[in-house]
Amino acid sequence: MNKIECPNCSKDISDKAIFCGRCKTQVKCLDCKELLSLDDICCEVCGKDIKSRSEPSSMNRIVYDGKKFEAEFTDTVGKDVTETFGKIFMANQKKLGTNSAQTSNNEDPISESIIDIVGEEIKEENTQVTNQSNQEGIDFIFRDKNGKLDLLETDLKASGKTNYAMRLTYLIVLFYKEKGKDKIDKSTINGLLSYCGVYDGNYRGAFSNAKAHFMVDSEGVEFRRPGLIQANKYLQDVLNDKVTGKWDLSNLKSSSSTKNKTTARDNKEEKRSKNSSSSQKIKLVKDLNLYPNNNRSLKDFYGEFDAKTNYERNLLIVYYLTKVLGNTECGLDHVYTCYKELGLRIPTALYQSLKDTEKDKGWIDTKDINKISVPTKGENAISHDLKRK
Repeated sequence: MNKIECPNCSKDISDKAIFCGRCKTQVKCLDCKELLSLDDICCEVCGKDIKSRSEPSSMNRIVYDGKKFEAEFTDTVGKDVTETFGKIFMANQKKLGTNSAQTSNNEDPISESIIDIVGEEIKEENTQVTNQSNQEGIDFIFRDKNGKLDLLETDLKASGKTNYAMRLTYLIVLFYKEKGKDKIDKSTINGLLSYCGVYDGNYRGAFSNAKAHFMVDSEGVEFRRPGLIQANKYLQDVLNDKVTGKWDLSNLKSSSSTKNKTTARDNKEEKRSKNSSSSQKIKLVKDLNLYPNNNRSLKDFYGEFDAKTNYERNLLIVYYLTKVLGNTECGLDHVYTCYKELGLRIPTALYQSLKDTEKDKGWIDTKDINKISVPTKGENAISHDLKRK
């Protein structure tokens, strides 16, 4: 029996399941049985509305003021945890003494903590590390060689595939932040995740629900404060030999024998990963004339705009090749050649960067990766939206 992963709680469930047996999340469309992402409000294949993911229930609050702790639970969960929390807090009171005066002003027997989006406790005192130790630790995991990000340490102490992809995301953003770059392109993250084979619908759903930890816009991804704390926790997990994980990249190999039995969505993501990997083999187009006698050169055209993101750079290059030069062929090699001619830093995964420009902006059309084109939305962006110098 094949398994899929619940996008909400990461439980392995049967690929025939419609709902998760643990958290009651609806994982497939009731009509066409297509897999759903966690933030979907309708099926992206047949359009059926997703009315409810779980039964509505009232919220109950638990407050403990011995050392401030607040939490909210539904009726269903609250019945199970209230008694347990009560016993824990009573035990702490007996251990510390009911009179707060018995505790020294310099002691902090119960550390304040933050509960992150996946229910993990983050103790701040354990994540406040120096820049020096942080940099040394993160360099143990990644290497940036001429703009290409490599993963050196593959055991990220993850509990499952989606958790692995999320941990990798946090650590990538932390790696560049430690190098003084607060915001990075999504294509850098998605490119490495695709190369590792963990970029799929479950990951996209989990990342879209991490708004409390990340700020995302057209210019890239950066941490909010809770996200930075979570990233430091994941870093310490990787560096701690006593922490063990249940899933790493070797798990992908064990599933290769069931390749013919995977779902259509898995096949789609596998094809995306292969295409992304093949983008590393791109080469210069030697006969591409970027200085035509009867038209503007690429450098002159590009120099008219103040491009800040890879989305904008990709659009300008494809627009120049197809609209200014009138080329019918515009593929990865052509775009790569233009990046080199302009002296720009090439995206870590150029294929994925172009795909993201289409998915996130709609400025280019990459259905045929060898004949990338600019639709009306991209033409309007050139004429009205992109900032000119």
